[in-house]
Amino acid sequence: MQTSNKDVAETAGQSIAEGKLALFGGEAAAPAFPAWPQSGPEEEAGLLEVLRSGEWGGYNPVIPELEQKFAARHGARYGIAMANGTLSLAAALQACGIGEDPTDEVIVPSYTFFASASSVLLAGASLRFADIEPVSLTLDPAAVEAAITPRTRAIMPVHFAGHPANLAALQEICRKHNLVLLEDAAQAHGAAFRGKPVGSWGDLSSFSFQASKNMTAGEGGMIVTNNEDLANKVWGLTNQGRKKGGKWYEHYVLGANYRLTGFQGAMLLAQLGRLDAQVNLRQQNAAILDRELRANPQLGLSPIGRTPDATSHAYHIYVSRYNQEALDGLSRERFVEALAAEGVPCSTGYPMVLDDQPVFQTEKLAPRVTTGDVPHSRQAVADVVWFIQRVLLGTEQDTYRLLEVLEKVRRNRGKLKSGN
Repeated sequence: MQTSNKDVAETAGQSIAEGKLALFGGEAAAPAFPAWPQSGPEEEAGLLEVLRSGEWGGYNPVIPELEQKFAARHGARYGIAMANGTLSLAAALQACGIGEDPTDEVIVPSYTFFASASSVLLAGASLRFADIEPVSLTLDPAAVEAAITPRTRAIMPVHFAGHPANLAALQEICRKHNLVLLEDAAQAHGAAFRGKPVGSWGDLSSFSFQASKNMTAGEGGMIVTNNEDLANKVWGLTNQGRKKGGKWYEHYVLGANYRLTGFQGAMLLAQLGRLDAQVNLRQQNAAILDRELRANPQLGLSPIGRTPDATSHAYHIYVSRYNQEALDGLSRERFVEALAAEGVPCSTGYPMVLDDQPVFQTEKLAPRVTTGDVPHSRQAVADVVWFIQRVLLGTEQDTYRLLEVLEKVRRNRGKLKSGN
């Protein structure tokens, strides 16, 4: 294997690459990647402060502090903390009046997590899928243009894996057709497009703090926006239909309790302080993997491209494409099984495009879901390999050792194919 860091590669050594696979009883060779989630004295102090305050719910002062600081970090004036990222997407659509007519359509990429689509239906609207770009795996503006109908009300790009979608092109499409731009930034804390943070391009933007995300309180979500009227509407939906400044027992819209707790707010405020350093570290280690995988195609992986407009990539997932021929026909599933046994947190990602999810084929929902021709999404389902974000929080030496583990799997490809 070629490498541009000879000293680091030698510390990993030929012994790793030539060792017996853990799948067959050998020693697992992956480094001890940092655990996730991470916490420290900042979280402990924040949790104790909330505990001792006696205000544990969503009206603890830590919540508006988090909302203001998180929104400002993402170029927005207003933030509304919520119970999770699915509800935040649904509430954002409802705040725009989308779903009051069930024929209202929202265009969503077909390669993304289920919640991006389910939130549209939960808001009362209809769903239309569009394909992704093959380089970034984010919503393809050309596919969006082709999918627009007289019923289209909004476009929901997903910053998949932390890579910003083509926000300039999508913003222009929305202006041209008078559509709402709702950024699904669940995986993109700290990312930026052309130097401007994700979250500041759309009419509204939604983030998730679910357990796997780059900022987490176990669960949680956040809407950010620069539109005060929309912010107030989302706040009302999150607080049982109240109005800001109104009386406690007066309710003006059909809302619910979507609030984040004070304990979650304290944890997230502490993690926000680490966000920029973690984004930078992930980008540094991702750059090593990009360079070395391109220089060593025999390892069977090639990095998904990063467009020049993605001036900051959150790397919630490090995504690569698997080349089965490079490993003499070794299946992707067997390759990932071997890596996982070595201690590498990886997977094959989404098992199907959203168009094929069983729930969207049911008699009740099928009339509200329009599928399409999505070849790039189907290709991603067939050939990508994901490395979860904590892999990129290790040291430079950890990253080179991961490459040695890939070489170990490559050298054992014959045994993996034969099963012994």
